Amino acid sequence: MISEDMPSSDVFSIRVLLLCILLASCPAAWGHERSVSPPSYTTPLATGVRLDPVGEFIDLGSMPLGMALAPGRRQAIAVLSGWREQGIQVVDLESRKVTQTLTQDAAFFGAAFSADGKQLYVSGGNEDLIYAYSWSDGSATLVKKIVLGEKKPDKTGSRYPAGLAISRHGNLLYVAENVGDSLAIVDPSSGRVIQRFATDHYPYAVEAAADGNVYVSAWGGESVSAFRSLPDGSLAYSGRFIVGPRP
Repeated sequence: MISEDMPSSDVFSIRVLLLCILLASCPAAWGHERSVSPPSYTTPLATGVRLDPVGEFIDLGSMPLGMALAPGRRQAIAVLSGWREQGIQVVDLESRKVTQTLTQDAAFFGAAFSADGKQLYVSGGNEDLIYAYSWSDGSATLVKKIVLGEKKPDKTGSRYPAGLAISRHGNLLYVAENVGDSLAIVDPSSGRVIQRFATDHYPYAVEAAADGNVYVSAWGGESVSAFRSLPDGSLAYSGRFIVGPRP
């Protein structure tokens, strides 16, 4: 602290010292720029660890939960399942740009292309619908909606389609009905549900293996249900196996 009764020489010395400290803390004042670490794409997790992309990243819309690779492998479909927007986006994988954004109510996780690559199917979550799009020249156009069930009196879904897969035989669509605790087998051409099997609680993802067999994970359980594929693409239940909580 500088007092009024200090000798002027001491006051001068203290002021020079303070000025030196200030300049030392500001190297830019001497013509040098302070080195700055490059910004990280993500904020640290609670553990202090950062998760950053190894390659390039592409900005998408709100909460992309599912993706599907388009025929020809030049585009990818992202399913937006966020609060502020629901729908799909088409991403050109060469230019790394979003080329199309379509609004779709209650879009949720599931997306699959037909065997001939001319149709795209996307889950409609709380609307109890499958949205069917035509696919041509790298873009999608809504063609129809496939109804899976009646909504509850409180307007919430009774089926809530999640994961989707296309049959290896025939042209059937496998639908994990999340709140229906079931797997639906749908004929997309007629829009009819031709089979329905019980699964464990909250089925989420469905996959058709190379041999045609189908597997469904139970988000609210700890099992994967297995189904044997018949020549026409319909299924027969073949059992389940335990894999741990929330597969």
